[in-house]
Amino acid sequence: MPSIMYNTGVPHLFHFSQSDRAQFHEPVRLGIAAIPAAYPPRAVYNAAMELHPVPPDIYSTLLPLVPEEPGTLLANALLRTPHAEITVAADDLMYPTALVIEQLPGQAGQAEAHSVTFIGAMDEVTLTAYLRQLEPPAMLYAPAALAAPLLHALHVMRANLVACAFVTFAPPTDTGMNSVFLASPPGGMRRLRAADAHRLTIIPAAFWGAYGTATSALSEGIVYARYLRAEIVSLACVTARTQRYAEIGTFTIERARGNDFARDCVARLIGAVVAEWALLPMLTGAADNEEARSIAHALGLTEEHAWPAYAWTRMRTEA
Repeated sequence: MPSIMYNTGVPHLFHFSQSDRAQFHEPVRLGIAAIPAAYPPRAVYNAAMELHPVPPDIYSTLLPLVPEEPGTLLANALLRTPHAEITVAADDLMYPTALVIEQLPGQAGQAEAHSVTFIGAMDEVTLTAYLRQLEPPAMLYAPAALAAPLLHALHVMRANLVACAFVTFAPPTDTGMNSVFLASPPGGMRRLRAADAHRLTIIPAAFWGAYGTATSALSEGIVYARYLRAEIVSLACVTARTQRYAEIGTFTIERARGNDFARDCVARLIGAVVAEWALLPMLTGAADNEEARSIAHALGLTEEHAWPAYAWTRMRTEA
């Protein structure tokens, strides 16, 4: 199962009222006697954080805030991916310390979810103000420090949540990838090109990750497919690309599962990633997906990194 990532056509921006935030100006030098003895610290006046829409032309400047690690790899890739359908908000456009990166829902007519990643420290008031701009379903990613205020804000909003556990499989630390992945592919498999997009209509929109669509994934990424009687039955593709890593997702139609088709696709894809991009591969799936674990371990991706997410499915109705 690939990381859950989504795409749409029209971004929405949002605005938060400034009425709850004190405005600070350059102090007037009145002499020390004019300063009250019990003057409250600045933090008291700046308790309510504001989030401001970030212009796309400065997305790349935010990359140092978004680590290349499981859980935030998608967000990092979205900031790098040309034409990604996202909105980004920051607490300060000049010196940001907190971000929200949202990849918007799927194609028109599809009930796809928002993918929202929270970075940095935010108070519950700020989180609640942002969440009220969203319509479920949404998949929410947050660091451990933000989990408690995020969950409490959603509880107050009566959001119906499902806790999700993911695991990312990577090569063992300080080891390279074996050249066996560069061997010729087995029969019935080939690399797909942009002209093959029409063959992929059965693939869920969420599969394409940071690329958003099959067309973008084929033209900007790498995709391998396994054929069976002229039908595509299994795929492996890069779903997110950062400076150091290529995250891989797999999809196999139900009736073709259990035949190692996905493993063969992933093996060939890893070979291409290493040879062409010199990146380390990562395979992400649900923590209870034993097939993904079996594929990863068989291909040398034995280092596991678990991370949580929260599926916001709908608003609860009043009892």
